[in-house]
Order: sequence, then structure tokens, then C-alpha cells
Amino acid sequence: MAADSATPLQAVASALDALTATFTNDRREFSARLRAVIADTPELQERAASKRVSLAGVMAGALRKRGVSDLTASLAAELGARAFYQAFDRWSDPADEQTLADVARRTLDELRAAMAALD
Repeated sequence: MAADSATPLQAVASALDALTATFTNDRREFSARLRAVIADTPELQERAASKRVSLAGVMAGALRKRGVSDLTASLAAELGARAFYQAFDRWSDPADEQTLADVARRTLDELRAAMAALD
């Protein structure tokens, strides 16, 4: 759980840490096969998109409960969901030896940097 003083993105990073801790390396091979099946099945692609929306919604709701404005909460949550799914795709590559938590943190940092480059 993030400290009360955490920024919205720090709170999202904390949530990603908790979520990714459940993905151990023994799940990597299965995850790679699952990605391939989803890529070939439109119905599963729709389900995956729905899960992504749900993840962002849960994170945004938690941020709102912390007093974060709707717009900021939604943006931070979308970045968190994007970071998780991009990290999951990278991590499920059998050649990657990092933990999903490490990949997710790196991905969130990359997204932060990309946002900063928008100005």
C-alpha cells in the first residue's frame, strides 16, 4: 500500500508492485502461450481489453478515494494499466530474465519520460 503522501503515480507504482508480485517466473512460459492464443482469438482480445479497462477503473477509483481529482486519477490509472500490459508482453518473452515487477517499474518510468517529452 502506498504512503498517504505518495503522488498518484507513486500510488500506481505501488499497486503495480502488488499486482506483479503474483506473477512468478514459473508462470512465464504459460503467459507466453496465453499471449499467442489471445492474439489469434478476437473474443479473447475483447476480454483482454475489458480486463485492461477494469484494471484502470479499479486504480482510478482507489486514487479518487485518496482525494485525487477525476482527471488526474484517470490519467494515472491509464498509465498504470498501459505499463502493466506492456510489461507483461515484454516479461512473457522467454528471453527476458527480469521479474515482472522490475519490467513494470521500468515501463512506468518510460511512460513518465514519454509524457514529459510531450511538452
